[in-house]
Amino acid sequence: MAAARALGATPFHVRLPEAMSSVLGDGGAWTVGATPLAANRPAVEALKQADLVIDLIFLLFSKEQIEIQEAGARMLLCVEPVDNLARLFPTEDQRRRVKTSEELLANASDLRFANPAGTDVTYRRGSYGVMTEYG
Repeated sequence: MAAARALGATPFHVRLPEAMSSVLGDGGAWTVGATPLAANRPAVEALKQADLVIDLIFLLFSKEQIEIQEAGARMLLCVEPVDNLARLFPTEDQRRRVKTSEELLANASDLRFANPAGTDVTYRRGSYGVMTEYG
């Protein structure tokens, strides 16, 4: 919310009383197309006025998602559990290894990937530069 404000946006947060769960009641599972937003017309109407909706409850393929998008709002789905996201943060060792490989890749003309499972593919680098990521 603070980042959106810093960019000049007027953010708002819709918090629903129900938590998503599977039919079996397992927390953290999602039922595709069925959302707690379905029974909350005021929230749907508010979201239809937004430029961007960040979906944290898995609206994917729901009537509400389609209705909100048809009103012109763009949607970004982000439903990974926080502990999964935390594991994606790079370590110093990952940064070091990527920096080292960046130099090797910059001087390579071909890249070959092979493994015991049967993958064996070769890419020619061509004229494009190297861009690496470590997180």
